[in-house]
Amino acid sequence: MRALIVRVAKAFGVYEAIRTAKDRTYRGLRDSSAGVEIGLRYLLSGRFGDVSGFASEFDSEGFVRSVNERVIKDAAERGYVAGVSSPLNLKALYILCRAIKPETAVETGVASGASSLVILSAMRKNGKGHLYSIDLPPEGWTNRGYRDVDKVSTAGRAPGWLVPE
Repeated sequence: MRALIVRVAKAFGVYEAIRTAKDRTYRGLRDSSAGVEIGLRYLLSGRFGDVSGFASEFDSEGFVRSVNERVIKDAAERGYVAGVSSPLNLKALYILCRAIKPETAVETGVASGASSLVILSAMRKNGKGHLYSIDLPPEGWTNRGYRDVDKVSTAGRAPGWLVPE
């Protein structure tokens, strides 16, 4: 019965309209900064500080603009694709680190270091915390053929190059 309904819906264009609307709604929610803040506010249940304040703090720091400009410029100069965490992931990491105030965090898969930069900035604002970041050295990527598959902008650079000394 379901197959018949799907066939009829496809024949009249209803199926495609529903799928398109569903995809558009999903992308809108996925890419919504407000959605991230609402989700984190719910997750943290008001126990860990001002989520909206931390979100505003993140925006005012200009992390996304700064990171994207540096990574995209580096990628263009080196002929690689710009690889960086999504702006919403970076914002969520910042808010979580500011709210939870971890003593220790461990990160695997550093690449350019955008996440590292955001986590360390949040820890600095908290006045405490240590981040331990682990990644393969660039030689490890070359030996495994990784560069042939995923050409992110860390080529020729050490993992975490976005983080200042």
